[in-house]
Amino acid sequence: MAAPSTAPLVGLVSKEDAPPEVRAVYDQAEPVYGRLLHTWQALAQRPEIFTAYLPYLRSIIGPTVVWGARTLATKTQPEFRYVPIRRTQNMIGESLYNALQAVVFEPNDEKLWASLRAGAGAFMESLHRAGAFQPEKASDAYYVRCGLNVTMTQGDIDAGIVRLVVGFAPLKPAEFVVVQIKQIVGQTA
Repeated sequence: MAAPSTAPLVGLVSKEDAPPEVRAVYDQAEPVYGRLLHTWQALAQRPEIFTAYLPYLRSIIGPTVVWGARTLATKTQPEFRYVPIRRTQNMIGESLYNALQAVVFEPNDEKLWASLRAGAGAFMESLHRAGAFQPEKASDAYYVRCGLNVTMTQGDIDAGIVRLVVGFAPLKPAEFVVVQIKQIVGQTA
């Protein structure tokens, strides 16, 4: 079998990539040649691997093309099955984590939690309005939680830990993919 084809596939996907569209499905009829095609042909000879090898490379009519946007996630992790959902989760997680870096010197209290809920809520609402989530109602599309006995215990608060939990429904209402961010705050310079 030839070398793994992950890198060429990533190259094909990243060629069309743009930051606001991480949720878009890459399902292009991009011709595949060389080592990637050789690897695909070798995998086609082994059905136990080929049926799980995703995203698929298909050769229906004409050249072999990238077809599909799935991962090797199992049924125990269905939220990771589709590449755009996983990428959206990563983007939301990184964005919220970066936003939390600005509050490391803030006291861990209700004022901070309300500010985090408002900021994360506004961010999620902007994604919802841009069409990142399927449900029409915001309450069915996402939620933001941060607070005592909601995402944190008194012990967490005393230790300076703030937890922000965000859930979003990329495909169906109330079927949430959850992102949890933890930051230690209330430290003095």
